[in-house]
Amino acid sequence: MSYETLWAELETAGGDGAGHLVRRIHPESVTNLFLAVAKPDNRRKLQLNVDAAAADALHDVPTGRGIETRLHDIQDGARTQVELVLMDPSSADIFGALVEDVAGAVAPCEDDRAAVSAWVARLRRWQRLLATLSPDGLSAERQRGLYAELWLLRHRFVAQLGAEATVNAWTGPDAASHDFEFSRGAVEVKSTAGKRHQVLRMASERQLDDTGVDALFLFHLSLDVRQGEGETLVQAVGAARSQLEGTPAAATLEGRLLAAGYSGAHEPRYRRTAYTPREQSFFHVTDDFPRLTEADLPPGVGDVRYSVAVSEAAHWTVPAETVMATLSGRSV
Repeated sequence: MSYETLWAELETAGGDGAGHLVRRIHPESVTNLFLAVAKPDNRRKLQLNVDAAAADALHDVPTGRGIETRLHDIQDGARTQVELVLMDPSSADIFGALVEDVAGAVAPCEDDRAAVSAWVARLRRWQRLLATLSPDGLSAERQRGLYAELWLLRHRFVAQLGAEATVNAWTGPDAASHDFEFSRGAVEVKSTAGKRHQVLRMASERQLDDTGVDALFLFHLSLDVRQGEGETLVQAVGAARSQLEGTPAAATLEGRLLAAGYSGAHEPRYRRTAYTPREQSFFHVTDDFPRLTEADLPPGVGDVRYSVAVSEAAHWTVPAETVMATLSGRSV
């Protein structure tokens, strides 16, 4: 059962009185982890109960946007309860992903001191991640790019390569060289808008560099972009979440979305623009593909941006079935 479902059950139980409703998670673990809601406002929490001595090292506990860390003495001071508390409901998506990640890191720990260390280490990682979120949300270009990656994830990869393998391979949000990196190949994703002469813009000389990659493909999604007609980025995110609901990949997806700069706090902005796919193409990036790589550059030259005309790339078009077979290791 997902954490979201557990919280929802706790929120509807217990009436309007004050207090806490809790549910233990990871019962196989030696650590004492609980999901909780504080009544009557149904504030969501993650709780870790440890020996007081294990919590002595908790100084300057990390916190984040819309999220607080709190400490409480329990059992006459013999134990300490460490809490993550959702303070801003608009950060619920971030909070859910954070709790999944923190609990997953703490559960395997063999004692309370290790559990506290894992808790703090994960929170510091998320603190750095949250600090990178722009207060204004994603630019129009970044929104379109994220939509294209989610379109490929939803409509091609999850069904044919599996949810967990796909989300683990989605490395674009982590600023990797390619947007999807599978064991048997990689895929770079580009989107364009409008009907004019289209070019695919490369942000660096590494994006089409197949060094160390068994096979490299370039995916192009041509979009019509309008106000209120088509699918919004918010709808695409919701569809991806629904597709992965109940799978281990669901929590990983939330982390990837956050790393990509997507936050529920900005969703009202993302509902204004909608996308309608016009064309989808895969290109096989081989030695004679029009591109620049590190090997092509003279010493001292780097951070190169360049464009590839879609009309020229068309000579390297391959069927989607060929791409899926290559990435999965199946024969065509």
